[in-house]
Amino acid sequence: MASCVVDDESRPRSNVIGAGGGTIRSGSGVNNPIGPCADGTKIECHITVGKENDVLTCLHGERTCVAGTWGPCVGEFSSKSLPHSDEASSWVPGEYRALGLSDAGPCQNNPCDPYCQDFEETPPVDAGYEVVPEITTVWHAGSFYELLDGLPGGFVNKGIKTPCTKQADCQFDSHCLPTGSHGITCEDGAANCCMPWKPGEYDKTCALPDVSAGLACAKPDGTKIIPVCNRGYADLVPPVTIYVFPGNSTQFPKCEPDKDPSICHIPNGAPPIKPGECVEVSSCAAYLPGNGVRTIMVNGPFMAVGNLPDNPDYKPECSCDNNWTVWKGTAKSPCQPMQVYQANPIVKNLVYEANCPSGSRVQWGYLTWDTTTPLDSSVLWEARTATTNAGLGAASYVELGTAKATPLPNTQICSMAGPAECPINLYTTFGSSAARNAFLELQITMNPTTDETQGSKVNHWQITYSCPPAE
Repeated sequence: MASCVVDDESRPRSNVIGAGGGTIRSGSGVNNPIGPCADGTKIECHITVGKENDVLTCLHGERTCVAGTWGPCVGEFSSKSLPHSDEASSWVPGEYRALGLSDAGPCQNNPCDPYCQDFEETPPVDAGYEVVPEITTVWHAGSFYELLDGLPGGFVNKGIKTPCTKQADCQFDSHCLPTGSHGITCEDGAANCCMPWKPGEYDKTCALPDVSAGLACAKPDGTKIIPVCNRGYADLVPPVTIYVFPGNSTQFPKCEPDKDPSICHIPNGAPPIKPGECVEVSSCAAYLPGNGVRTIMVNGPFMAVGNLPDNPDYKPECSCDNNWTVWKGTAKSPCQPMQVYQANPIVKNLVYEANCPSGSRVQWGYLTWDTTTPLDSSVLWEARTATTNAGLGAASYVELGTAKATPLPNTQICSMAGPAECPINLYTTFGSSAARNAFLELQITMNPTTDETQGSKVNHWQITYSCPPAE
């Protein structure tokens, strides 16, 4: 009897359905039978007691139905020496034995049961069972955490207020968060703290661009740049005007400064700045001295104010309150790389066929998995069953569980030994009817972290079934 699996993306169905595989003996070897039973009914049971010093100990016997519930396995113990070829290097009941994305074999978590079959899956390294983020954009900016170095405390305090209550309290490409973490003026866990925007972050409630500016800095080759950023939901389309004022200017951080600045631009025709991204502006380098502080505003007001000229390149935005940054001098403004990552979920679909001998019927048993899910990444496990391979398309998926590190409980590893809710009981999850269909399609969705900087990975999984007598 063949038991087969096909990966829709890596294996053609015709190469798998009907391929050779492990055989199943007739009878019922269900070790933990599920569901009600008729009083007095007996079924075989085969339980792995343990393995010590290469000796496998089994309990073979019967379970008797009493008051509609299966009783304990009662019988005789037997022991046998394991040949060297039967041993895994450090095998214990419940561990995985990698058979690949292929046919079923005897259950390794219960080798004493001759009727239990399982699919033990370990995908190849290059099979696409890991979300690998890609770097899509790189720019440079000065370190927010070195902002106090070389600047008067009073100047910094005007742009980083603690506690913050509004956007104007947080300059230098930062924003006001309910809770701070490693803030430059906030203790960890402090409420209402100015924290730097992360690469790729933006305000999804802002339907316009929202201009911001990271700390001006000097790249290793000496190029002086101002990182101009967009923290709104719409593209920021150049040209964009930049004003450079003397150090510690009294204009900082006004929305409508009224003094005459030096002026530079992001030119017309430059690529739009996407939400959450920044561009390096080097056209202002002449106004950034090797020594000395300069105060910088991006996207000044449209109408002239005092000695400030008209700004025909003004771009409507959600807030003008966060448009300021600073240059501290070449020696105190080294650039550091800022990177935007992109990662998309990966979905894998695999079709399993459970074959049982005449006089018996399939009964799907358990699902276990081993994953790696950093931070808030996750792996979603779903499945559906049908009596035929063709019938799977009309069936609905049932959610089996989610592998995750956070929030607790940590379910990255769901084994036969736990944690709670593990292993996943396919019989009760599908229901008694669907759990007895011969075909099962497993859908695995690997999700990246929310910030798309890290991805989830599937290392192993196991699906078991048995062949109790047909009713």
